Amino acid sequence: MSELTLSERAKRAIALVLGTINAPRPVAMDEATLLDCLGAERPDPRWRPHIEALFDEVSIEALHDLVLAGVVDFGQLDRAARIWGMTDGRNHPWIEEMATLTLACIARGRPPSATVAPGQTALELRRRHGAAHKALSSLR
Repeated sequence: MSELTLSERAKRAIALVLGTINAPRPVAMDEATLLDCLGAERPDPRWRPHIEALFDEVSIEALHDLVLAGVVDFGQLDRAARIWGMTDGRNHPWIEEMATLTLACIARGRPPSATVAPGQTALELRRRHGAAHKALSSLR
């Protein structure tokens, strides 16, 4: 995954999700593409079937493992569902509820139960790393 290193727990969580969303599809999505899609500002039609599967077919337990492993947080999953037009996906009501509970914990001054500090998910680190890489490239 470019220069970012994922923990073994994060790699296992992503592999489980990718196994589900790639199984019936002719083109396989990799971990970098999954993170890019989750952080995208607009949907990429090439990956729509994979993202639909993420919000409809992947188990809630597997999505929770992504959060606990620090790959994404619930707010990022909720944002991705909205951007990809997947708010009618089977898993979205649960994701939305968990994102709301996380924000409520933060508002009350309590840390959310996730194992990664806000802003430190693999998705956020990848986004920042990509922005820094682009800035350095423009200086050359």
